[in-house]
Amino acid sequence: MTLKMRCAYFGLFLVLYAVWGVTYCAIAIHTSSMTVHSLAIPLDDWIPFNAQFEYLYILCYILPFVPLLCLADRDRFNALLISFGIITAIAFGTYLLFPVYCPRATYTIDSPAAVLLSWEQGLEWPVNNFPSLHAAYSWLFYLVCRKRNRLMAVLMFAAAAGVSVSALFVKQHFVLDIIAGIILAWVVNAFVERRFLGKRV
Repeated sequence: MTLKMRCAYFGLFLVLYAVWGVTYCAIAIHTSSMTVHSLAIPLDDWIPFNAQFEYLYILCYILPFVPLLCLADRDRFNALLISFGIITAIAFGTYLLFPVYCPRATYTIDSPAAVLLSWEQGLEWPVNNFPSLHAAYSWLFYLVCRKRNRLMAVLMFAAAAGVSVSALFVKQHFVLDIIAGIILAWVVNAFVERRFLGKRV
């Protein structure tokens, strides 16, 4: 893609992110007054809280920009947008029908990582957790960028795995939230690539 086209997609991404944010907040406000569910399993209790994992967790806010740099053509970027839309629609629908509450950890704000985590938690509600969109989006970006080259594949895999694991250590998600998010990303990406890219996959 040309630089002009990448800039156009960047502008579109910012618009979509703004719409996403407003919709997410509206759903969170609505579901906060609903009966919520817990998907905690014994493994969640065995995973200790560690605020230092926030440094990995915040990668989920950087990864959306990587496809703007590594995707080579418009069709693949359009496929990414379609996958992003489908994943978001499925997740938002699930939040409305089955809101999952994940209690936040109690911790002392005594490090830069803890400060970052407290800021992030101030912008999010402890509902709307299943499936994890942090995990789903991170793995989606890995899947669409992995064919660029081996180095990109390794880096994006490490980033997606890091976001997924760190979400458990900073107690933003349950294990089942993460698993559902990963499965959602793989299934939707496979469907969209076969449907819209066909033999080019």
